[in-house]
Amino acid sequence: MPTRPVPSQLPETWPDKHKYPEDKLPLGRINLYAIDRLSLTVPSTLVDPRPPAQPLPLLDARIRLMRAASPEIKDAAWRHLAELARAQRGDWNLFALAMAYPGLRARITPFVHRKALTWRQAEQVHYTMAIEFLFALHRLNLARPWVLSRFIGAAYDQASERKKRPEPVMVSLERMKDEDAWEEAERQQPPGDPRRVLNRLVRQTRDARDGHRITWRQAALIARTYLAGEKLTAVAASLGIGQSSASKQRARAEYLIAVLLDRADIVTADDKHSNSKRRTDPPQQPAR
Repeated sequence: MPTRPVPSQLPETWPDKHKYPEDKLPLGRINLYAIDRLSLTVPSTLVDPRPPAQPLPLLDARIRLMRAASPEIKDAAWRHLAELARAQRGDWNLFALAMAYPGLRARITPFVHRKALTWRQAEQVHYTMAIEFLFALHRLNLARPWVLSRFIGAAYDQASERKKRPEPVMVSLERMKDEDAWEEAERQQPPGDPRRVLNRLVRQTRDARDGHRITWRQAALIARTYLAGEKLTAVAASLGIGQSSASKQRARAEYLIAVLLDRADIVTADDKHSNSKRRTDPPQQPAR
């Protein structure tokens, strides 16, 4: 993910309106930095299958890809770039941002002008656009068509707040031991929300015997790693347990949740094998 450069010393108004001031905003500065510093290349066969393959630096690759006649060729090239970024990160993230720069700028510039944003506000929107593009680059399904359009669309949705993700409700982990805290968290979630279902299962199993009860710690592992997207290592450290123990507790909770929701069909063979060592019968479902 790009670090934020030192803010430019520019006035609150738009300077040089008729000389593409967008290039002086963060996305433009990222683009120029990538062109100036990166020595990465991609094979010419990425956009043109005819041999011989030649290494293409960033600008040449971008021009050829923009001129590619077939959407399928563009999708294949962006899948390749996304896979490189996901596998190697670092400079390939920067390479992908610069490759997408014309599309990113074309999408966000009308929004900035339409909202009459100040220079500082426009900088913030550009930062968000860059960060959200990288999130999309690493998370979206690459099998679907229009790969770049979906990356840019996802970034624009967040930068323009058109589909801004809701802030998660945060409750102290210490207070999570208290049933009132679980009920408080549930009241703030819409019906059918995964957290609400998790809270209900914690309450339903609180009187079950060991091994058949979803503990507050297991619930926190599920909520923070699967629903909030945190790394298991970080969550385990904050809970004061080892990563191996956290992984086992989370796997146990996954099995219990699947059974309690009458979805034992989604439990893998490995889950069944590992849990069979700890139990001889499935957990009993409390009365609803």
